[in-house]
Amino acid sequence: MLTLADLLAEPSLGLVQRAGPVDADAREVLGAAVVEVESPARWIAPGWVLLTAGVRLEGCAEPELRALVADCAAVGVAALGFGIGPVFDDLPEALLDEAARRTCPVFAIPRDTPFRDVVRHVDAAIMGDEAPLFRRLGSLQRYVADGLREPDPERAVVARLARFLDASAAVLEAGGNASIAIGKAPFDALFGALAGHEAEADGWCAVVAPLASHTEKADGWLLVASPRNRFSGALAKRAVETTAALLVAMDRLKEVARGQELAVRAALLEEALRGGGDTAALATRAAAFGLDFAEPARVMLVRDAVALAGLPHLLSGEVALVQGDVTPIAAVAVGRPIRDITGVPVSLRDARLAAARGVVSYEDLDLASLLLSDAAPERLEPRVERIASVLREHPPLHEALVAYFAHDLDVSATAAELHLHPNSLRYRLSRLEELLGCSLKHPATIAELYIALLADARTGEARF
Repeated sequence: MLTLADLLAEPSLGLVQRAGPVDADAREVLGAAVVEVESPARWIAPGWVLLTAGVRLEGCAEPELRALVADCAAVGVAALGFGIGPVFDDLPEALLDEAARRTCPVFAIPRDTPFRDVVRHVDAAIMGDEAPLFRRLGSLQRYVADGLREPDPERAVVARLARFLDASAAVLEAGGNASIAIGKAPFDALFGALAGHEAEADGWCAVVAPLASHTEKADGWLLVASPRNRFSGALAKRAVETTAALLVAMDRLKEVARGQELAVRAALLEEALRGGGDTAALATRAAAFGLDFAEPARVMLVRDAVALAGLPHLLSGEVALVQGDVTPIAAVAVGRPIRDITGVPVSLRDARLAAARGVVSYEDLDLASLLLSDAAPERLEPRVERIASVLREHPPLHEALVAYFAHDLDVSATAAELHLHPNSLRYRLSRLEELLGCSLKHPATIAELYIALLADARTGEARF
C-alpha cells in the first residue's frame, strides 16, 4: 500500500505538504493523474492524487481557487498536488486557507520536478515489480485492438497476438479443431497435452485461455505456443487472457448482430407477404440481402432454416423467400418461381396449396389445383362458400363427398372406408345432390365440387 507519507518522503521528487490535517500522511494513494480542465475533480477518482499547475486558474479571483479545493474535498481525493511555476510562483494563499479549512491535503511540486515523474513513481509503487508487465500489456491491448479494423478481425487479432509474443497462436473449437491457426506449432498435440491452462508437447510450450460466452463451459480455446523455454510466463498468460476476453466480446457482438439481421429479414418478408405499399423500396431493401431477382425466387415452407445457408433468402417462421437453386433445400412445399417482389403472396399461396395436396412443388400440382392457384380468391369465394355452407351444415355428407373423391368415385371402396352399406352411401350422395341442385354424374358438377374442396384444403379441412 502506498500512503501519502510514502509519496512525500520520496527525496527525488522534493514534494512538500503545505496544508491539510496532521494525520493526512496516513492516507492511501490509489493513483495519480494530471488534470488541467475545468472542474478537474470530476475527472479524478476517490483516493487518487490530483496534479495541476493551475493553468486554468491563471488570473482567476479567490472564489475559483477555493472552489478547486472544495471540489477535491467533496470527491475525496487523497491530496492536491500544485505545481510551482510556470503559472504560479508559489501556492496561492486562498487555496491554502481553503485547504486548511476543509482538511484537504495540499503539497507543492518543485519547478524542476516533472509531473510525469510523480505519476511514474506512484504507478511503480502501486504495481511494484509488475509495472513493466502492465506497460507491455497496455501496448498489447492497443496493438491487438487495432486488428478490429481489418476485414477479418478475429484472425487479425490472433495474428497480432502471435506477432507481439513472437509465437504461434490458434483458436481451437471445443473438440480441439483449429478454426484459426497462425504459425507452425503442433496445435493438435498441445491440445491433447493440455493440463489446466498450460501444455507441453514436441518441444513446444503453450498457454491456453478458455473462450466461454453464455455458460461456464468453454466454447473453445485460445492457445499461444513457442519452442522457447519458460515461455509460459506472466506476460504470455496475461496476454492470452486479455485477448481471449476480446474474442469472446467480439463473438457476443456478432450474435447480437445476427439476431438483429434475422429480425429485419423476418419483418421484410412479412411486409412483402402483405403486399401493396412501396414495392420499389421493398425491392431495394431485399436486394441488400442478396435478393435481387436476377434469378427466379420462390416462397417455400421449410423444415430447417439451416438448409438456407449460402442462398439469398428472407425467413419468417416456417415461411422463406429463397433465390437460387432450391433443389437441395429440405422444403415442405415450394411455390411458383417469381421475378419480382410483388409475386411473393401468390408464391406463398402456391406453397400452401402444394402442402395441402401432399406434393412438394408448385409444378407437381394437378390441373385443377393449378387453376385454383391462379384464380383470384375474391372471384372464387362466392361459389365456394355456397357449396361449403351446405357441407358445414351436414357433416356426414361432407365426409361422404371427401371419401368419394379420395377413392376415385368408387362407391364400394368409399363405403368400406366409411363402414357403410353401399346403399347408405348412395343415399348420402343423392341427398347432397338434392341440397346442391345438381347431379354428381355431371362432369361440371364433379369439377365444381372438387375445386371447392381444394379451396377448403387450404385451411386443412379436406383429407384427400
